Formats: sequence, C-alpha cells, structure tokens
Amino acid sequence: MCQGSLTYLPLFKQSLLIGLCSTIAFATVSIRPISDSMAITIKEFTGSITEKTIKELRELPETPHTVIIDLQDNNGGNLHDAVAFGALFVTQNTLIEFTQDNGEPLLITRPINHPFLSTKALIILVNETTASAAEATATILKHHPNHLIIGKTTYGKTNISTKNTPTKYTGMNITKIKPDIEFEWPTTDKEAQYLTALALRNASK
Repeated sequence: MCQGSLTYLPLFKQSLLIGLCSTIAFATVSIRPISDSMAITIKEFTGSITEKTIKELRELPETPHTVIIDLQDNNGGNLHDAVAFGALFVTQNTLIEFTQDNGEPLLITRPINHPFLSTKALIILVNETTASAAEATATILKHHPNHLIIGKTTYGKTNISTKNTPTKYTGMNITKIKPDIEFEWPTTDKEAQYLTALALRNASK
C-alpha cells in the first residue's frame, strides 16, 4: 500500500486573540464559546476553513476543555480542507484511506509539522445530510482518544467528485458514520443544541 501526506499548512504566527464572550463568524464557519467549551460550526469546506480555525483558536488565552465540531447538514466541499481540518485535532499518523484513479488505495498520513490544536475532548455532531468531505473529517476526528459522536447516521457518500476540483482520487474507503449517541434535536437553536451535547457527554462518562 502506498502512502501520501497532506500538503504542509504553515503555522499562523500572528493569530487573532478572541475573548470568551465573542462569536467569530464567516460565510461557512462560525466559532463561539459554549460554557467552558468552544463550538465550531462548519456549513461547507471551502478551502480556507482550516486557516480560519487556526487563526481564531491557536492563541486563545486558555484552551477550551471541550471542542464541539458541528458537521450537521454539511454536504462536503473541498476535500483537502476537510482532511487538513480534521488533522488539526488528532495526533495519530494514519488519517484516512482514499482510492486513486488507478484503483490503488492511498493511505493519507499526518505531516510531522501539521498544526495541532490540543483539546481534552471532542464532540462531533452529524446527521443524515453530513456527507462526502464532511464524513472524511468525522472519520479523522474519530482518532481523537476522547471523542463522542452525537446525532444521526451520516449520508454515506464515498465517491469523490472532480467537477470543481480535479483530483487523482475517486473515492474514500470509509463507511457511514454512526453516532455513539443517536439523538433527535428538539430544537434548531444551535446554542441549545450545543448545551445539550455537553450535557449528553457529561451523562455518558
């Protein structure tokens, strides 16, 4: 089996500090404090989500105890960005396996110098429309030793589209992501969802 590494993503030396009462929002990502934790909501991977996350979280005055990563209704997007984002939160060398256009598997490994954002726990939120590159992210985040997946089983889109971004990969050798806790949210309010997710995690210990 051959192996391939992600393109090196340089560290951001001058990160923007944010207070714990702030909410940082972009078109496809928002970062907000929730209790003593932090929630990152990603609607789509656009090719810049990883950079924006590093910029806002790298030099926080204190490390959030738990990071909630919301991939609900995320249909995918830029595959490299999705893999690079997932690799921010794990230290395991092997990340995910792709299928190349020649039919051979390619194991994607974590570059030695890839940025790392330390957190004691991860909560990953998924649902039936979490698909494609977002499922790749969830697969990688499962390497975190203290992760918890909450929600509904994901869509299961393993083929890789080359319509907008030409790539030598044709598929991902992954399965649908099944939650550790299957849960139907009683509200669409994000803050309420995140507080509930933290309560579910505490109850599952």
